[in-house]
Amino acid sequence: MEPTDDIKVIYFAGNFKAFLIRCMLDVSKVKYTNQAVHYDEWAKMDKPADIYEFGCLPVLVVNGKGYSQSIAIYCYLAKKLGYFGSNTEEEFQIMNILASWEDIMPHLAAPFFITDEKAKKLAMENIANNYLSWILPIYERKFTTKTGKYIVGDKLSVADMYFAYVVWVLNHHTRQEFFFHDSLQKYAPQLTKWAEGILNNECKDHFVNGTFFKEIPL
Repeated sequence: MEPTDDIKVIYFAGNFKAFLIRCMLDVSKVKYTNQAVHYDEWAKMDKPADIYEFGCLPVLVVNGKGYSQSIAIYCYLAKKLGYFGSNTEEEFQIMNILASWEDIMPHLAAPFFITDEKAKKLAMENIANNYLSWILPIYERKFTTKTGKYIVGDKLSVADMYFAYVVWVLNHHTRQEFFFHDSLQKYAPQLTKWAEGILNNECKDHFVNGTFFKEIPL
């Protein structure tokens, strides 16, 4: 990215699919406008096709040109900013991790759309007992078998940022009466400790000092 680029990130007032976009920009100290759209505002907004190509968010706008589809944006920015590995094998491993987003995040988001409190709690318990018990050991294995300093290779990548976010979400995605934190400690303790370090060090410019929505559980 060039210092003179006019950059805007458009997404709802939360982290979710825009997290990695904002994180890469913040960590790279790239100046951008963070446009947080409220849901009722989104329904009324004009959505020109050259910006909102598929009529959905997030959207990255660079010098007036719109970029859509979250994973495509992650790859675009990761390559631009140097967070996409050092060779083809590393690029595959990073893409493999990013693609798993499509598996894990819809499960974590689903309880938010349940209005009945009893059903919501049951849904979260089901995630912890029957889903995280499967996906977190896979993530833990990726960490314990890594050969470089970071999750993929010897330099910070968008995959490290992803795992830092997953750990943050599972530590904070909570109803008062139920936590996913126990699942992290049970199924991915080493990854959790390492990812918390990434969160508070390499990615501090986003999680601590940047545009991260700390009060939003996703």
